[in-house]
Amino acid sequence: MGKNIYIGDIHGRDVWRQIVAENEDADNIVFIGDYFDSFDIPGVVQLNNAQEIVEFKKKRELNPSKKVYLLIGNHDIHYMRGIKGKGRTSGFQFNMMHQFEEFFDENKEYFQMCVQIGNRLCTHAGISERFLKDTGHWSHDYEDYDCVEEFINDLFHFKPN
Repeated sequence: MGKNIYIGDIHGRDVWRQIVAENEDADNIVFIGDYFDSFDIPGVVQLNNAQEIVEFKKKRELNPSKKVYLLIGNHDIHYMRGIKGKGRTSGFQFNMMHQFEEFFDENKEYFQMCVQIGNRLCTHAGISERFLKDTGHWSHDYEDYDCVEEFINDLFHFKPN
Protein backbone atom coordinates (compact mmCIF):
# COMPACT_ATOMS: atom_id res chain seq x y z
CA MET A 1 0.00 0.00 0.00
CA GLY A 2 2.94 2.38 0.46
CA LYS A 3 3.27 5.48 2.58
CA ASN A 4 0.14 7.59 3.06
CA ILE A 5 -0.09 11.08 4.53
CA TYR A 6 -3.39 12.56 5.70
CA ILE A 7 -3.75 16.32 6.13
CA GLY A 8 -6.97 17.63 7.60
CA ASP A 9 -8.69 20.92 8.25
CA ILE A 10 -6.34 23.38 6.56
CA HIS A 11 -8.68 26.37 7.09
CA GLY A 12 -6.35 28.63 5.12
CA ARG A 13 -3.15 27.62 6.91
CA ASP A 14 -0.04 26.73 4.92
CA VAL A 15 1.31 24.08 7.32
CA TRP A 16 0.66 21.52 4.57
CA ARG A 17 3.82 22.74 2.76
CA GLN A 18 6.06 21.59 5.60
CA ILE A 19 4.20 18.30 5.91
CA VAL A 20 4.59 17.44 2.21
CA ALA A 21 8.22 18.62 2.19
CA GLU A 22 8.99 16.25 5.07
CA ASN A 23 7.18 13.39 3.30
CA GLU A 24 8.32 13.65 -0.32
CA ASP A 25 8.48 9.85 -0.47
CA ALA A 26 4.75 9.46 0.28
CA ASP A 27 2.81 7.49 -2.32
CA ASN A 28 -0.51 9.10 -1.39
CA ILE A 29 -1.24 12.47 0.15
CA VAL A 30 -4.87 12.96 1.15
CA PHE A 31 -6.14 16.43 2.04
CA ILE A 32 -9.19 15.67 4.19
CA GLY A 33 -10.99 18.93 3.41
CA ASP A 34 -11.91 22.22 5.06
CA TYR A 35 -9.73 24.53 2.99
CA PHE A 36 -11.68 27.65 4.04
CA ASP A 37 -13.45 29.42 6.93
CA SER A 38 -10.55 30.53 9.10
CA PHE A 39 -11.38 33.00 11.84
CA ASP A 40 -7.98 34.71 11.68
CA ILE A 41 -6.62 34.29 8.13
CA PRO A 42 -7.93 36.74 5.51
CA GLY A 43 -10.16 35.22 2.83
CA VAL A 44 -7.79 36.18 0.00
CA VAL A 45 -4.94 34.35 1.75
CA GLN A 46 -7.17 31.29 2.21
CA LEU A 47 -8.04 31.37 -1.48
CA ASN A 48 -4.40 31.65 -2.55
CA ASN A 49 -3.52 28.75 -0.26
CA ALA A 50 -6.27 26.57 -1.76
CA GLN A 51 -5.07 27.44 -5.27
CA GLU A 52 -1.54 26.40 -4.30
CA ILE A 53 -2.86 23.07 -3.03
CA VAL A 54 -4.55 22.43 -6.39
CA GLU A 55 -1.32 23.37 -8.20
CA PHE A 56 0.60 20.99 -5.93
CA LYS A 57 -1.82 18.21 -6.89
CA LYS A 58 -1.37 18.94 -10.61
CA LYS A 59 2.45 18.92 -10.38
CA ARG A 60 2.63 15.87 -8.16
CA GLU A 61 0.46 13.82 -10.47
CA LEU A 62 2.91 14.21 -13.34
CA ASN A 63 4.45 11.19 -11.61
CA PRO A 64 1.72 8.49 -11.86
CA SER A 65 2.98 6.65 -8.77
CA LYS A 66 2.49 9.71 -6.56
CA LYS A 67 -1.15 10.61 -5.89
CA VAL A 68 -2.77 13.60 -4.22
CA TYR A 69 -6.43 13.50 -3.28
CA LEU A 70 -8.45 16.59 -2.41
CA LEU A 71 -11.52 15.73 -0.38
CA ILE A 72 -14.45 18.01 0.39
CA GLY A 73 -15.25 19.03 3.96
CA ASN A 74 -18.24 20.73 5.53
CA HIS A 75 -16.43 24.09 5.31
CA ASP A 76 -16.06 23.64 1.54
CA ILE A 77 -19.32 22.20 0.29
CA HIS A 78 -21.33 25.31 1.16
CA TYR A 79 -19.22 27.29 -1.33
CA MET A 80 -20.25 25.10 -4.23
CA ARG A 81 -22.95 26.29 -6.58
CA GLY A 82 -26.34 24.73 -6.12
CA ILE A 83 -25.78 23.70 -2.51
CA LYS A 84 -28.64 24.53 -0.17
CA GLY A 85 -28.15 25.95 3.30
CA LYS A 86 -25.19 28.24 2.67
CA GLY A 87 -23.82 30.05 5.68
CA ARG A 88 -24.80 27.54 8.33
CA THR A 89 -21.26 26.44 9.16
CA SER A 90 -19.18 28.43 11.64
CA GLY A 91 -16.74 30.81 10.03
CA PHE A 92 -18.72 31.09 6.78
CA GLN A 93 -17.24 33.99 4.81
CA PHE A 94 -20.03 35.86 3.07
CA ASN A 95 -17.54 38.42 1.75
CA MET A 96 -15.59 35.66 -0.10
CA MET A 97 -18.50 33.41 -1.04
CA HIS A 98 -18.43 34.26 -4.76
CA GLN A 99 -14.64 33.93 -5.04
CA PHE A 100 -14.70 30.56 -3.27
CA GLU A 101 -17.58 29.39 -5.51
CA GLU A 102 -15.59 30.39 -8.58
CA PHE A 103 -12.55 28.52 -7.23
CA PHE A 104 -14.57 25.31 -6.89
CA ASP A 105 -16.21 25.82 -10.30
CA GLU A 106 -12.81 26.14 -11.95
CA ASN A 107 -11.30 23.19 -10.07
CA LYS A 108 -14.21 20.81 -9.52
CA GLU A 109 -12.50 17.94 -11.34
CA TYR A 110 -9.79 17.86 -8.67
CA PHE A 111 -12.11 17.39 -5.69
CA GLN A 112 -14.03 14.37 -4.45
CA MET A 113 -15.94 13.29 -1.36
CA CYS A 114 -13.92 10.20 -0.56
CA VAL A 115 -11.09 7.96 -1.68
CA GLN A 116 -10.37 4.33 -0.91
CA ILE A 117 -6.72 3.45 -0.42
CA GLY A 118 -6.31 -0.25 0.22
CA ASN A 119 -9.02 -1.19 2.69
CA ARG A 120 -9.27 2.35 4.12
CA LEU A 121 -12.08 4.68 3.06
CA CYS A 122 -11.05 8.30 3.62
CA THR A 123 -13.69 11.00 4.08
CA HIS A 124 -13.91 14.26 5.96
CA ALA A 125 -16.42 13.07 8.54
CA GLY A 126 -17.08 9.41 7.87
CA ILE A 127 -19.83 7.40 6.19
CA SER A 128 -22.29 5.37 8.21
CA GLU A 129 -24.00 2.18 7.12
CA ARG A 130 -27.32 3.93 7.82
CA PHE A 131 -26.43 6.69 5.34
CA LEU A 132 -25.54 4.10 2.70
CA LYS A 133 -28.83 2.29 3.23
CA ASP A 134 -30.87 5.52 3.24
CA THR A 135 -29.29 6.67 -0.04
CA GLY A 136 -29.90 3.34 -1.75
CA HIS A 137 -26.39 1.91 -1.80
CA TRP A 138 -27.51 -1.26 -0.08
CA SER A 139 -30.72 -2.64 -1.46
CA HIS A 140 -30.34 -6.21 -0.20
CA ASP A 141 -29.30 -7.90 3.03
CA TYR A 142 -25.67 -8.31 1.97
CA GLU A 143 -23.02 -5.68 2.60
CA ASP A 144 -21.04 -4.62 -0.47
CA TYR A 145 -18.11 -2.39 0.42
CA ASP A 146 -16.33 -2.74 -2.93
CA CYS A 147 -17.92 0.24 -4.67
CA VAL A 148 -18.59 2.64 -1.78
CA GLU A 149 -16.03 5.15 -3.07
CA GLU A 150 -17.59 5.29 -6.53
CA PHE A 151 -21.12 5.47 -5.09
CA ILE A 152 -20.33 8.37 -2.72
CA ASN A 153 -18.41 10.35 -5.34
CA ASP A 154 -21.20 9.86 -7.89
CA LEU A 155 -23.80 10.86 -5.32
CA PHE A 156 -21.85 14.06 -4.64
CA HIS A 157 -21.53 14.75 -8.37
CA PHE A 158 -25.14 14.09 -9.33
CA LYS A 159 -27.04 14.86 -6.08
CA PRO A 160 -24.79 17.11 -3.99
CA ASN A 161 -27.47 18.15 -1.54
